Amino acid sequence: MTNSIELKDIEKYFGTNRVIPKLNLTIHQGEFITLLGPSGCGKTTLLRMIAGFETPTSGRVLLENEDITSLPPYKRNVNTVFQNYALFPHLNVSENIAFGLKQKGITGEKLTNAVKDVLETVQMGSFINRKPKELSGGQQQRIALARAIVNQPKVLLLDEPLAALDLKLRKQMQFELKQLHQQLGITFVFVTHDQEEALTMSDRIAVMNKGVIEQLDAPQELYGHPKSRFVADFIGENNTLSGTYNGTHFVSEGFSIPISSTVPKGKSLLFIRPEHIYIHREHPENKHKIEAKVIGKTFLGNLWRVRCKISNGEMVDVSVKPDEIAKINDTDTVFLSWNDQKSNLIHNQ
Repeated sequence: MTNSIELKDIEKYFGTNRVIPKLNLTIHQGEFITLLGPSGCGKTTLLRMIAGFETPTSGRVLLENEDITSLPPYKRNVNTVFQNYALFPHLNVSENIAFGLKQKGITGEKLTNAVKDVLETVQMGSFINRKPKELSGGQQQRIALARAIVNQPKVLLLDEPLAALDLKLRKQMQFELKQLHQQLGITFVFVTHDQEEALTMSDRIAVMNKGVIEQLDAPQELYGHPKSRFVADFIGENNTLSGTYNGTHFVSEGFSIPISSTVPKGKSLLFIRPEHIYIHREHPENKHKIEAKVIGKTFLGNLWRVRCKISNGEMVDVSVKPDEIAKINDTDTVFLSWNDQKSNLIHNQ
């Protein structure tokens, strides 16, 4: 697989504050990769170093095997779409899109056709003469995308471009961005703190924490098999049970569960997602089970969330379908079971 971007031994300091420890990342040609993490984790700093707006303190940035570490942004064949769109308010849609092309010396019919074609790509052909203030947030986002891709960059960088949109429009734009990526076939590097955005659109996700990539994997692998407590807590909802792994069983106060794992013996955490847990009124046959008491129920629309307390005092949330909730009452003693393959054991260092 051809590499589009390589970050080699990248470090970044702001004064004496090291925000990116030594980091290596390879981004493949044509993939949609997301840098995901909380505010301050270093994801935007990493994106800006690819774009050329920040220079690494040490290390190299390669674009298709060419060292671009010292190149200014305008000499890199990458374009960036920002959260605030950065459209010129005094120019209409056509002029905004044509601006970058004119800087490259493109004029006449070639310029006109390029603007027209890219507006059709983002489904904004009828808005060609409008000013940015006459457009909705979603329409401005499409124009910002059109302006970025009209230059045919090798890499499109997207810095939380959907953050300012309302929920319904954000979901629509997630779908459209994924379609656009498939249509263009170029490399997308997307920055967000929204895990749903990352899971919805990405080929791979780099989960970042304090400047470190904790895990780099496909969305399904990240969700199903987190490799650290941070990833397990950050991606989706998870129940966290604390205990000890003795080589054959996960043991905590009041229960012992058989588990086959390569995790070292000692203090461990067992993660089980709410949708992977079943509630039973009677003792189930499943070996992977614990007794619990129902504490409360919360209606979430398409399901109910039932909170239970287990013998070691920890709380466990369970997703329950609406047609099953009538069987469960507050203060009931129940049994919780799950498929061993749906749980994740992590060494608690």
